[in-house]
Amino acid sequence: MNKNTTHRVPVLRSTLTRLCSMAICLIFSPASLSQDARQSSAHPGQRFVTVAPNVKLEVLDWGGSGRDLVLLAGGGNTAHVYASLAPRLAKQFHVYGITRRGTGRSSAPSNGYTAKQFGDDVVAVLDALHLPTPVLVGHSIAGQEMSSVSKHHPGRVSGLIYLDAGGPFAVEESWQFYQPTEKAPRDGCASF
Repeated sequence: MNKNTTHRVPVLRSTLTRLCSMAICLIFSPASLSQDARQSSAHPGQRFVTVAPNVKLEVLDWGGSGRDLVLLAGGGNTAHVYASLAPRLAKQFHVYGITRRGTGRSSAPSNGYTAKQFGDDVVAVLDALHLPTPVLVGHSIAGQEMSSVSKHHPGRVSGLIYLDAGGPFAVEESWQFYQPTEKAPRDGCASF
């Protein structure tokens, strides 16, 4: 491969990520919301959903009406990280947030920290909440969960929104969360 070609993909991906982030910020900026929305102090409903034996995930429900939107936090964060954004989104969507296993108040089993298991956990929550085809929105490492849902449960969701969530975990089956692999993953965009 030409040296110039190998650097275009990361630059393009970075540029697209910045443009998408700017668009989201503009769409949901305080200036675009009514005074009532800016002053909203809605507290989400909280429940725990069993996704496997002895594994329960914290699920937040900010309510709202319209299409179901499920927020997935980045690594080390809980669904509570969306506390200021979710009430704004709830003006047009029914908004949920899932805290993955091993984080926050969700169970922390000794195993099950693979991209596939995280995706299966998300689908188990969707099933428990009776959400037939929601849109998933994920930040950072949540991209692995969304990619896994898309790969292993085709047609289960109506859309995926990646917020700075690209990486080798999205295409590399052997990648495991919090567990280093012996072989360095290949460039995530090489297969496109």
